[in-house]
Amino acid sequence: MKRPKVLSTLLVISLIAVLVAGCARTTTPAPAPAATVTVTAPAVTVTVTPSPTPTPTPSPKPTLTPTPTPTPTPSPTPTPTPTPTPTPKPSNPIAGKTVKIIVPFGAGGTFDIASRLVAPFLEKNLEAVTGADQTVVVENMAGAGGRTSYTYTWKLGADVPEIVLMSFSAIPMHVGMKTDYDLTKFNYLGRAVVYPLALLVRKDLQPIQTLEDMVLRSQVKPILIGTSGFGAAEHQYAELLSNILKDDLKVDLKFSYVHTTGAAAIAAALLRGDIEATFLSVTLSKTAVEQGSGRVVMLVSQKPSEFMPGMPLLPDVKMLTPAVAKKLEEVIFLKQFFVASPNMNPALVSAFRTALSKSLADPELIQKGKDVSLPISYLDGAADFQNTNDILATLEKYRAILVEMMK
Repeated sequence: MKRPKVLSTLLVISLIAVLVAGCARTTTPAPAPAATVTVTAPAVTVTVTPSPTPTPTPSPKPTLTPTPTPTPTPSPTPTPTPTPTPTPKPSNPIAGKTVKIIVPFGAGGTFDIASRLVAPFLEKNLEAVTGADQTVVVENMAGAGGRTSYTYTWKLGADVPEIVLMSFSAIPMHVGMKTDYDLTKFNYLGRAVVYPLALLVRKDLQPIQTLEDMVLRSQVKPILIGTSGFGAAEHQYAELLSNILKDDLKVDLKFSYVHTTGAAAIAAALLRGDIEATFLSVTLSKTAVEQGSGRVVMLVSQKPSEFMPGMPLLPDVKMLTPAVAKKLEEVIFLKQFFVASPNMNPALVSAFRTALSKSLADPELIQKGKDVSLPISYLDGAADFQNTNDILATLEKYRAILVEMMK
């Protein structure tokens, strides 16, 4: 009864071989749940577990970048209309201060007349330059032939709005004497007036009609000349005339002097008979002739003046050579020019220069000058500074005369 057992064993082995062979031929089994085959035989139970089916590696899923949600563009904020900014007014370096024109001589002379003519025009134009109300006044400061006012102006501080109407006579002074100021260091603002001078004698001074008559009379008694002060313009002119005649023509014209406080005082002294002769501007000479107090011996010019036509000119004086006439015209004339302290604030200097340039070129002021025989003749500050230096160079040849005169 052993055979059934052997058969059962053989059957099991055959079945196993079949299963193994089937598994070997399967390369990629279809995915299915794992199967368990159980064979039951008497006394023997064989369990066959097939190899696990390999799990395929899944392909990576593509990464999706989310589309960004667009940021809404805000509506533009309307730009407010800007409020117009008012144009700033120019800074006013003289706010709240009274502007002053210093006259180096007494009241009534041509410097006083010129200053008072210019003052309202300067006031108007300073207001335009600074953008604020201004007040301009005139102050007479006579003394020492003008040096008192020049020294005063020289020492003024940076923000003091005061200027002086300087005379030509300051130029020979610079050559002939030591002063408390340096003429070449002032701030030059502009020339106001330039004109020739007249040599006058008292009308009742007989028999003097010409320069030759004056020379002859002076041999007996020196001609008494009136001046604005020791070293002032009239004093300088008389000495220059006398020395040029002596050096170039060997002619001896002798003078003595009476020093006063200004051109108006000289004219009054001539009218009273206190002096015999003087040098005056065409303005005061014309007045003296009209009043009957003076007579013009010569106008120190080679060209006639529109204010005094018909007066004897340098070429009319027989004793003068052309060379001597030219020399006299170079050193005997009058100019009035505005200067300020060398310490003055540059902004203030600029304001004065601008305002004066407008004032002195104003046709109304020029006409007012003509009405009183005062020739307004503007020259800017830089050009007038150069003109002053040119005159200084000319006067250097007369240094010895000027030094001797001003001792």
